[in-house]
Amino acid sequence: MTGPPARTNDFPFDDGEWAGVLADGLSRDSAAAEIPYKRSKPAVDAALDRLLSITHSRATGLWRATDEFLIQVAFRAVPDMPADVREEFRRITARLPLARTDLGVVKAAVTGQPVAAYRTVKAGGLAGSATWLERFACRQSLAVPIYTGEHLRGVIAISTPEEFTAESDTWKRMVELARAIGENA
Repeated sequence: MTGPPARTNDFPFDDGEWAGVLADGLSRDSAAAEIPYKRSKPAVDAALDRLLSITHSRATGLWRATDEFLIQVAFRAVPDMPADVREEFRRITARLPLARTDLGVVKAAVTGQPVAAYRTVKAGGLAGSATWLERFACRQSLAVPIYTGEHLRGVIAISTPEEFTAESDTWKRMVELARAIGENA
């Protein structure tokens, strides 16, 4: 039997206020989507910092979807990640064309499904993501599309030093988070 993953107290992504903070970053209209979101940037950053901690990730990001691009709302990384790596990733992924499917976040937006990328490029792998995973000192990333009904709102992603499967709590919890953000967007 399938259904939503069980909610746990240590990963409270069903909390409307917390998911609402992340959803707020996606709530720009498409005409204004090119303008960096500033009003709740500290709150979005704090929510992504919490996601880093809870998932034991080294990097996380949130992108807003437009008809042709993913626009970075926020990117957070662990303090020991080199500053030049953080800044280069922010710069390069600030505005991603949906044709750039060598990156997990774009592939998740295009396919409408969670996408795992690995440091070692596997069959059908994502070479763009693999390069960043190596620079982040991570083994895997997971990008999950965010929907409000049938409308793609954005993508949320984590990069972790450990690999995990679609049956793992981390995967299920990221899907739960994306669903909660979509419900609040």
